[in-house]
Amino acid sequence: MAQQFAAFPVQDDLITDTRKLTMAWIQWFTTLTQTVSQAPAQAALVSLTAQNDAISTTAAAVSVSAGLYRVTVYARITTPDAISNSLTITIGWTDGGITCSFSGAAMTGILPSTVQSFTFLVQADGATSVTYATAYASNTPNAMVYALSVLVEEINP
Repeated sequence: MAQQFAAFPVQDDLITDTRKLTMAWIQWFTTLTQTVSQAPAQAALVSLTAQNDAISTTAAAVSVSAGLYRVTVYARITTPDAISNSLTITIGWTDGGITCSFSGAAMTGILPSTVQSFTFLVQADGATSVTYATAYASNTPNAMVYALSVLVEEINP
């Protein structure tokens, strides 16, 4: 559970007459340290533009530590095929020695404003990778162009 962060104690003295931090400042710095240590740590960020074909399974975060990760995906069809296109993003990981995956819904819009974004948690084994892949289909080969970002964050490392 996230800690409630106390207001900056600007009205309190910083040090006592004996040149020590006052209790208000000690509590504030303690809360700050705890809050920062509980923040997710970025494990990987993939940011791709001008993609016009499928992407085979590729590691976003290589050899992660065992633990809980938050994966956020953002994709946008920047240049659609005028007739039809489809883009599906798949994230993969290993949990308990079992290969797991999650695929977003197929993006089939033919407007440059067609976007998809999703966030979910994965429990990953140590020394494995969190991966991404795309399935691509376009009426005219390579006509659809898209951008893809994948963020992997370790939760409470």
